[in-house]
Amino acid sequence: MRLFFVISIIYFFSAFYFVEPQFINYKYEAMKEAVNFFTASSGAVFTLLGLWVAYVYPNAIVKIVRPSVDDIFSKDDLVRLRRMLFVLCLCIMIIAASLFFHVLYLFLYGTEYYNINSYFIKKLALILIGYLSIVQFIVFYFVVATNVNFLNDLYTKRNMQEVNDKLSK
Repeated sequence: MRLFFVISIIYFFSAFYFVEPQFINYKYEAMKEAVNFFTASSGAVFTLLGLWVAYVYPNAIVKIVRPSVDDIFSKDDLVRLRRMLFVLCLCIMIIAASLFFHVLYLFLYGTEYYNINSYFIKKLALILIGYLSIVQFIVFYFVVATNVNFLNDLYTKRNMQEVNDKLSK
């Protein structure tokens, strides 16, 4: 997670330095479509992973309700659950950034501050959209990777059970 934040900071500084004025020729409506997509897709992933955690790891809910229960998870389950919760946090961050984008537009557009600093504001908005795109790809990757790992573990356990059943006969 620390690596993610370090990479994020590097992205912001490098993107802010390298985005040139000729790339900043867009309207709010064009950016609004991208931001709305981020909100919708993050909401879908958030719902899917929330249900996934509640269904696959009901012991996590027990651990929250009764903290005295020890060692409910295996090491593999704990790593998988930690990844899922990290992705859920990224989804919340994307939704919050989308809300921030819309609220700033409402408060800034048409003001004298916006007219004076429109280049800077548009540059910042473009960097935010690029960053949200990267984070959304990371979210999609983690969802797919977690599901593939889960299926691999499931098939491995099933195959081991079949082998054990055949050997015990």
